[in-house]
Amino acid sequence: MSGTYFDTLPRPLAHGLLMGAADKGHLLKCMDAALAAGLSGLGLELLIEAWLLDPLDGHTAQALADLDARGGGSLPKPLKSACKAVAALFKSSAARTIRSTVRTPEPTDVGAWRTLLTALQAQGDEARASALVRDTKWPAPLVPLMELQAAHALLTAGDVQGAEARY
Repeated sequence: MSGTYFDTLPRPLAHGLLMGAADKGHLLKCMDAALAAGLSGLGLELLIEAWLLDPLDGHTAQALADLDARGGGSLPKPLKSACKAVAALFKSSAARTIRSTVRTPEPTDVGAWRTLLTALQAQGDEARASALVRDTKWPAPLVPLMELQAAHALLTAGDVQGAEARY
């Protein structure tokens, strides 16, 4: 790593970044290391990447909104609005989440939607997941996130043209 950007980083952070960036937990550990090293810009970028891997996770959305507020509010307004909406609407009650897999949850129950979409995709029912997302009237800040979820489901189901239209 001689003479590279990585030479300027604390060794654990440089090692973590070189290991990859495809796992939310790994990205959050790298973010913690970046923030501990005083690299708030890098920490924010890592947190954004972690959140984008699971945009319906209210805990990560809240952490992103909080970090952005501490750092002077540099997130673009639509991203900031989406984070705040997900954080405010996320409900982690297990009983409510279990009920939501039997019926379609309210559009404001982001935690239940996260569970339902994950369950449908795990069962290979991406078409139903996409249809549910498409047919639900979402609060305005969630519309771009839910379009992204629908596009991912269509792509996973093999509907490249349908996914492309939503991306």
